[in-house]
Amino acid sequence: MSPGQQLESISLAEALELFKLPKTLGEYESEEVTVNNGRFGPYVKFGTMFVSLPKDEDPMSVDLDRATELIEEKRLADAPIHTYEKLPVSKGVGRFGPFLKWNSMFIKR
Repeated sequence: MSPGQQLESISLAEALELFKLPKTLGEYESEEVTVNNGRFGPYVKFGTMFVSLPKDEDPMSVDLDRATELIEEKRLADAPIHTYEKLPVSKGVGRFGPFLKWNSMFIKR
């Protein structure tokens, strides 16, 4: 469902609109780009990458330009911040807070 929608108050027209998901937006770098609503909220799918939409963004209003913007932001955020012993060190934020990842090892604060 979109931000602000509640199951108890959704109209038939709004419910039918949700059946349009997943929606194919087009191709980017020879990969299909889709938008969908999942268990943890709306997201863009690009190849094997899943990019969460901001909480206030309606998945029905996302177009290919906006999706590619979000994909590039995620790539930048997920890029390695350092190399140690010829292996990348990356940072992230999980359900237990911020962490560093290196060689399949997670180091939390």
